[in-house]
Amino acid sequence: MKDLAIARRDLLKRLGLGAACLPLLRSRARAALPARRRLVIVQMSQGYRQAFWRPRDGSLVDQTLPSTVEPLEPWKSDLVFLPGLSNPGIGINSRDAYRLMFYGRGASGAPGARQPDGPTLDQIVGAALPRAPGGRPSLNLGVMIERPGIPTRAGENCCFWRTAGQPIQPLGDPYAVYRDLFTPGAGDTAAIKRLILRRKSILDYVGSNLDELGQRSGQPDRREIERHQQAIRDLERQLEAASESAGCGGAPPSPMLDLNTDRNYPPILGLHMKAMVAALRCGLTSVATLQLSDAAAATVDLNAFLALQARAGRITWRDVGHNPSIDSVDRKRVVERWFMERIAELLQQLREVVEDGVPLLHNTIVLIGNPMEDGPTSDLQRSPWMLAGNGGGALATGQCVGGAGHSGASVMAAICETLGVSQHPFGEAMPQLKKI
Repeated sequence: MKDLAIARRDLLKRLGLGAACLPLLRSRARAALPARRRLVIVQMSQGYRQAFWRPRDGSLVDQTLPSTVEPLEPWKSDLVFLPGLSNPGIGINSRDAYRLMFYGRGASGAPGARQPDGPTLDQIVGAALPRAPGGRPSLNLGVMIERPGIPTRAGENCCFWRTAGQPIQPLGDPYAVYRDLFTPGAGDTAAIKRLILRRKSILDYVGSNLDELGQRSGQPDRREIERHQQAIRDLERQLEAASESAGCGGAPPSPMLDLNTDRNYPPILGLHMKAMVAALRCGLTSVATLQLSDAAAATVDLNAFLALQARAGRITWRDVGHNPSIDSVDRKRVVERWFMERIAELLQQLREVVEDGVPLLHNTIVLIGNPMEDGPTSDLQRSPWMLAGNGGGALATGQCVGGAGHSGASVMAAICETLGVSQHPFGEAMPQLKKI
């Protein structure tokens, strides 16, 4: 029998698709290593209606979550609420707070155009955590961040930065994300769409080779290969379903999901969440980020898919942030609950993936960041953040921690240390997040 490492190299050569097509396969000594940990960061906007979002301080076990976050009730023991976090040095401009939210340190530039002077949290963690050969430090996605006809300056709508002057433009096309993750070298995204619409999986071309490698591998490696195949199948089914549903009124399905149609925001978001979980599951990255709005929270008409008012009319996230009540109904609460339902779906996907008998959610920290307390007040020094997951069991979850006296940087420091990243620029970690 060939040495397994040589067999893997032979397989990759035969595939012609690069190392990103394989998961982070175990070596024979890997069983002695600790579980691989991950980080997911989700950017929210316009704060929350605090009376309907914030639980009582202390344990979450003996209370029911408020109405906005009620969809997260099944994950209560895995949550941490962090209201009232400060972000010193950002000034009073909400767009600056958007760009600097996951930076947590001093920044340069004029008000309204301030940018990080170094790497953001995702890059610091991503550089330190392991990933598969050919993988990436982070997978950075966004939903309708840039729109045609809306000019922007470089980095204006970027929450994540490699270092000073190097913003990370989030990937917005789910088909391009699939291509980059699983079929590098396969051509343009149009080829990927044709492949999926013909109901042809990348596994139709390489699956037998993966099966062969699995048969020649030990049981741990075989399980990894099976997980990798399942992740690809799941994502392809979602992409296929999105293409079929793009047709309207009995028209033939579109060969692509239109990225510039407001009503397609939900399916694009759903595909991005699937891609994030697949990439984490396969070891293609250990860090994934998801931007849900541009800096002004003004590029997407939420009324197109949430029916925020009876009559037609454009309503953006910024609109409900500044004017929560429309037609005498608190529409902002509707928006916030809808997004919390999507967060619940993401947590469910992370829980369903099991590694060595442990849900992926257990070894992951999900940070849900928001740059301001609430839209009407636009208080940038009382930011409401949330954490989910356990970071391998070291995070003190199931609580609401009053944020008075704590900064977002102290939370990011705790995240780094929980994930085993000892070298970071965020200062002292919030002690309440460390499990005793």
